[in-house]
Amino acid sequence: MLTAAADRSDIGRDIANFLLYFLPPSSEESSSLDLQLPLVSPEVYKSRSASGIQDRFIIGVGHSMGGDGL
Repeated sequence: MLTAAADRSDIGRDIANFLLYFLPPSSEESSSLDLQLPLVSPEVYKSRSASGIQDRFIIGVGHSMGGDGL
């Protein structure tokens, strides 16, 4: 059985969607990060889509195919 190779552009899109939909609005909201992150509110998503993620520093690290997504 042959499987289709993943398109490398999918990785970047998946990372961007994670940041838009699941990155908590503040790193100081809780003392620990939950294993299952809730969706951010529609207002936070709209703000991020329009102006990016404000007041946060995001550092991406990847190797090989994961590095292509960054």
